[in-house]
Amino acid sequence: MLQPHGGPAAKSGPEAIAGPAWQMLRALLDGMPDPATLFDLDTGRAIHANGAARALPAEVRCFLNREALRDGAGHDRRLGRVLECVDAAGRTRAFESTTCRIGPIAVGPRLMTHVARDVTARLQDREDERLPSVGVMTAGLAHELRTPLTSISNGARALRDMLPDLDGDGRFVVDLIAKEAGRAATLLADVLSLARPRLPRVAPADLRRLVRDAVAVARRSRPEADAVAVEVVAEAGAIEALIDADQVMQALLNIILNALEASAGGRSPRGPRVTVRLEPPDRAAGLCRVTVLDTGPGIAPEDRPRLFEPFFSRKRGGTGLGLAITRRIVEVHGGRLEVQDAPSGGAAFTLYLPAAGWRASPDGGSAEERTS
Repeated sequence: MLQPHGGPAAKSGPEAIAGPAWQMLRALLDGMPDPATLFDLDTGRAIHANGAARALPAEVRCFLNREALRDGAGHDRRLGRVLECVDAAGRTRAFESTTCRIGPIAVGPRLMTHVARDVTARLQDREDERLPSVGVMTAGLAHELRTPLTSISNGARALRDMLPDLDGDGRFVVDLIAKEAGRAATLLADVLSLARPRLPRVAPADLRRLVRDAVAVARRSRPEADAVAVEVVAEAGAIEALIDADQVMQALLNIILNALEASAGGRSPRGPRVTVRLEPPDRAAGLCRVTVLDTGPGIAPEDRPRLFEPFFSRKRGGTGLGLAITRRIVEVHGGRLEVQDAPSGGAAFTLYLPAAGWRASPDGGSAEERTS
């Protein structure tokens, strides 16, 4: 039983548990490899955190502390569950959270320990193990659906040509059939891309040229983008990345198209604008960086945890697959995709991609390497 140091009067806070018992409890927490925190349930304060807990990003630590106190307020026993949150870089983190009250304590605060084990990689591995079977099933479904969708689309176009005198309502219905069949085919292709991604065939590519091509294609694809100013900021000369150019082109298009649509619907005092910034390789990490900033309404805090979740979209008619596919493309290249609030008030998506001519060195730095 923990006793307060210095007399029987009840106190709250860390001063209430000073002495040998406090030193022992602190040593136990500090010796844990996982993030561990001690709470005073009477004040709702974290009164000690070990090194692993202090090393967590501030937003993740605040989230875990808030959930731990919520669990501690509702039970008087050991409780464990899995918590998921999104850090400032847009990465989903999963923690095996365990809270345990300490007591009973005759005098002093009600204490609770909280241990959060990072299980992000373990859960991702389980998900990856399920993907092959899902991919096989999706491929079979795609094969079965492609033929009827193609027949529907072709039949609608043929019907429109065969009946040139079709009235307004009839033409609207025929056009709608063709449009929706095309949309379904596009959705099917996106699902197949997500479920069974093709391994990248990497080669040195001029990332600066690829960015400009992606901007040009995106502008032609969105008529509403005519009112959006687009600026590409990059140093002169080629910036080479070791990538599959076709896959990265798709990833860039997804991000730039989203930025154009968001900016067109925004209310920036400077007018709708998209800025694409391309930075040369970071020699310490061996990564190029492409950041796409928009002047749209930004991303609501409640939407961030689901931003890269398949089929989640706030856009009218959106499939919610674009960002999920983009992140998978970037990660299969050994890079990462991050999202933050843009200075303009919109969103800023950053793609980190491996630079050509650089590889990680054994000591964690970088080593230059000739690329054939």
